[in-house]
Amino acid sequence: MHDVFGEDGLKMSCRTPQAKHPAQSGGTLVCRFGYLLPALVAMIFAMVIMHLLVKLVLLLNYTDSASFVSVLIGMVLVLVTLMPFVVLFASRARSAWLTASRRF
Repeated sequence: MHDVFGEDGLKMSCRTPQAKHPAQSGGTLVCRFGYLLPALVAMIFAMVIMHLLVKLVLLLNYTDSASFVSVLIGMVLVLVTLMPFVVLFASRARSAWLTASRRF
């Protein structure tokens, strides 16, 4: 135990790794364009939502009220399920954009 805790019992004999900032390790490109991936994911989710809504609109049958209501409920479920992800990734992209613009 003397080897691990040292003489005074507080020091460690092995060094803990230091966290490196991406800008210090040559990752300025990652910091500068870090908003691209969240923005791309938000756009993909928005396209998936639009695709699903268009598919559901094509299923609408205006003569049958039960199918009309079920398709509208399906549209609401698509929006309620996927819209939080779009908002999440859009807000991440916005915060990364603001961070990069303040840094450079």
